[in-house]
Amino acid sequence: MNRRQFAGGCAALLACSRAAPAFGSERPIRFGVFFLFEPHEVTLQADRPLLVKVDERSFLTSPDDPPIRILGAGAGLRMLFGAQAFAATSLRATSAGGGTANLILAVPPTPQHGGIRREFQGSFESQALPGTLRPVVSMEAETAVASIVEGESARDAPPAGLMAQAVASRSFLLAAKTAHAGFDFCDTTHCQFLRGPAPAGSPAMIAAARTAGLCLHYEGRPLAAMYSRSCSGRTCSLDELGLRVRDYPYYPVECEFCGRHPEAWAREFDSVGAAPRGERERIAYSRIHGWSALPSSSFVRQQNQLEGRGIGHGLGLCQRGAMAMARAGIGFDRILAHYYPNTSLALKAAANDLITR
Repeated sequence: MNRRQFAGGCAALLACSRAAPAFGSERPIRFGVFFLFEPHEVTLQADRPLLVKVDERSFLTSPDDPPIRILGAGAGLRMLFGAQAFAATSLRATSAGGGTANLILAVPPTPQHGGIRREFQGSFESQALPGTLRPVVSMEAETAVASIVEGESARDAPPAGLMAQAVASRSFLLAAKTAHAGFDFCDTTHCQFLRGPAPAGSPAMIAAARTAGLCLHYEGRPLAAMYSRSCSGRTCSLDELGLRVRDYPYYPVECEFCGRHPEAWAREFDSVGAAPRGERERIAYSRIHGWSALPSSSFVRQQNQLEGRGIGHGLGLCQRGAMAMARAGIGFDRILAHYYPNTSLALKAAANDLITR
């Protein structure tokens, strides 16, 4: 996906809160990884033997084996494993002995970026696209929730703030419906910021475990809960951002912490005419001028400068405000009720029933 498609997807996703089957069907969630880098080559290793299926051929790897190199080759794949080379249309790697493998994936350096190395827990697959690869990692939902909380939160984040983040992220995975082909979500802030797994016993892992199965509902349906880094002192509604309201309108609420301690920014603006208005225009402007060119839609123009507050779209939970509420002793359920008015917490039971709290 190129930058233009990415920006269009952002605007569409912000207005989307209809249920999708990714989490509710109990199957693993499929993440497109290294999404923004559009890699031409990926290497794969694991901490345990892998069963690797290349089209109709299968073989086993050992943790002591050299990394598997997977390259895009025209309309197909080329896989290099030691002295062996395979041409294929698809590749899948799973733990040979059952359970979950710790996968080590890497993208070699290119003129555009340095080398990238990340770890994931789950299974791996890759298909070829014209000029690039599409690496996909499948993982269990609660593993994904803990990983997202780990990636989204500061090291000193209070437990209640982490638990609020876990519920919001789980709700998004349960209810969001994206336009991605071949996987459920990408690993960027367009969907959910996903990096390495949360360490065992870490605050992120504990927060996910303490809220396991809990998600937000609005009018009896799961809510694809949006959140952003900081607001301007007041969160936004979809209508205020010029976005279509399909289900949950995202009621604007006051954010006391950001009101007192705003995350302010200023940018030079030399263009003739009006500054971008609404989320769609902000994304379109940032696509041309860089993704940090206009951090939020809350700003005023002072001659040739834009002065604003907040980072992100400002919908739903404000992460800075939520963490401040948690430090003040407010529980995760009250934090969620504040930023998502008129919603309820529901626990997904084993029989796929919902127990409302």
